[in-house]
Parts: sequence; C-alpha cells; structure tokens
Amino acid sequence: MIDALDLREKLIARLAICEGMRPGEILALQVRDVGAESVSVRRRVYKGNIDSPKTRRSIRQVAMTNGTIGLLNSWMESLRDLQPSA
Repeated sequence: MIDALDLREKLIARLAICEGMRPGEILALQVRDVGAESVSVRRRVYKGNIDSPKTRRSIRQVAMTNGTIGLLNSWMESLRDLQPSA
C-alpha cells in the first residue's frame, strides 16, 4: 500500500503505522521537532486548531525506524522553507 503513495503521503502513513503517531500529531510537526532518529511531539491539530496534546504524557519523543528516517530526510530535502516553524 505504501509503495503506491507519493513521498509526503508515504511519510504520513509510516509515521502513523510504523511509529504509532496520531494524525493530529503528524500534521502539527514542524522542522524544529525533527531529530536525527526521533521526532518530538509537542503539539497537535484538533478541530482545525493547533494546540498542546491533551495530557503531559502525550508530550514525548517518538523513535523512528530507518525507513521512516530515510523518507523524512527526502521530504526535508524537498522543502523550500526550512525555517524551524515550517
């Protein structure tokens, strides 16, 4: 299934399926949240608004598999705006 998707959608699918992230967490990620092998979950999109996760336990580091790291690096290279808030 993932092979049939474009790069952005592959990355979103892997973050959800392989890394266990929630859709709102994925959509709220920013460049500054990306580490070498993990992403920081600090915010979420809920009902169209960006806010903090509902509980303190939801603020966490999510480790990524090698496949997801490769896709994320490819996606970051394709971005025009690499400002921390992008």
